[in-house]
Amino acid sequence: MSIRARLFIILIATTGALWFSATVWIYSSTRAQVGVVLDARLREAANMVNSLIVDGRVNVASAAATVAMENSGLPIIAAGYHRQLSCQIWSLDGKLVGQSADAPQLRLSNHGDGFATNHVGDEIWRVYAVENKALGLRVLVGDNMKVRNRIINDMAAGLILPAALLLPILAALIWLSVGRGLAPLRDIAEGVAGRRATDLHPLDEDGIPHEIAPVASALNGLFRRVTEAQQREKNFTAFAAHELKTPLSGLKMQAQIAQAATEGDMRDAALTRIVEGVDRSDRLVHQLLEMLSVEAGYAGGTSPPMSILAILAEVRADLENLRTRRNIQVDLPLTEREPQMTVHHHLVYVVLRNVMDNAIRYSPAGGLVTCSIGQLGDDTIVEIEDEGSGINEAEVHRVTERFFRGKDVAGKSTGSGLGLSIVGAAMDQMRGEISFHRSRAGGLKATIRFPSSTETKLEG
Repeated sequence: MSIRARLFIILIATTGALWFSATVWIYSSTRAQVGVVLDARLREAANMVNSLIVDGRVNVASAAATVAMENSGLPIIAAGYHRQLSCQIWSLDGKLVGQSADAPQLRLSNHGDGFATNHVGDEIWRVYAVENKALGLRVLVGDNMKVRNRIINDMAAGLILPAALLLPILAALIWLSVGRGLAPLRDIAEGVAGRRATDLHPLDEDGIPHEIAPVASALNGLFRRVTEAQQREKNFTAFAAHELKTPLSGLKMQAQIAQAATEGDMRDAALTRIVEGVDRSDRLVHQLLEMLSVEAGYAGGTSPPMSILAILAEVRADLENLRTRRNIQVDLPLTEREPQMTVHHHLVYVVLRNVMDNAIRYSPAGGLVTCSIGQLGDDTIVEIEDEGSGINEAEVHRVTERFFRGKDVAGKSTGSGLGLSIVGAAMDQMRGEISFHRSRAGGLKATIRFPSSTETKLEG
């Protein structure tokens, strides 16, 4: 259901409910007020007849007829009502002394002074009685309730009929008003729908109603993030193409050397370099895919509570070939009660693997990589130290940039400069922190702080 239709239904229902409530209240109030007024007329008519009899201005037999004549000019009584006001005069011993022309043949009431509502035949009458004990008479003036109800119903119809006639007009006005009020939102929708896929310039927020401003602001934020993501992807593609170009060119050259070589040693050396180039290209492609996976949020789900030590052991096992080839010793902490945490297993694994891979690659042959685990509040701290040459202090803040390799390591390694940038992206996803310092052995120490539960802090 559209917002316009929903608002229309809400407003019509609300207006109808208010109108109905007002009609019910006015009907009830009118019924009570009309009853008071007509009761007063009954009392006045009965007292008038009694007064005429007491003063002797008319005889008892004709006194009842004066009720119709007196009420014929009452301005508050609806047409036809005065003919229904009836009067009977009874003696206290039960004889009918006189009555008006329209009075029923049955006795209106048997009560004494005051009001009463009685069934007279198959009709209901409202009766006021005046008892004159001095003359031995009782004056009864009655009002047929059908007439009263007709007056009240006519008034209610006067309220309901205009409402029924005006309701379609009101509905049309509400529909047009809601449509007019939603015009700015419709303009935004049409403006966005009409754009090309590459058009990400922000919406103009000037003049936008306060209620719709958050929508425009959110869309502009989305456009900005998409633009930044596109720019990152462009840079990523350019850097990736540049980094892949070098090993592919080397592979081609070594393949040509192997093809043209006449000596076995030269051919073997070329083939060895081809294998190394393939390994380097394979690692680069793997890191590129890993970077895209982490930044796009396709990192998998969380795992049950487990220890960081278990993941470190898993990483060391996966890097066993590299560790053996470079003759590097990787020491893990020996603890009986290592910290348990609910981790986003893939992201934690990516972080620890890339940091440990970096430490093994840049450590001298026969070197040592040391891992330690600690606690800082509810967070888990992992430190990985190597015995390499470390990083220049002026370049530490750039180590998580894509394809960045410091001056001290450029040319000394076949790395692509993606490993630590993947680490930085994964830590951003987990809302964790990583910092780099010089280790006690002069190499690099990476300090990694994992939140106590990466499940609740993970984006995407």
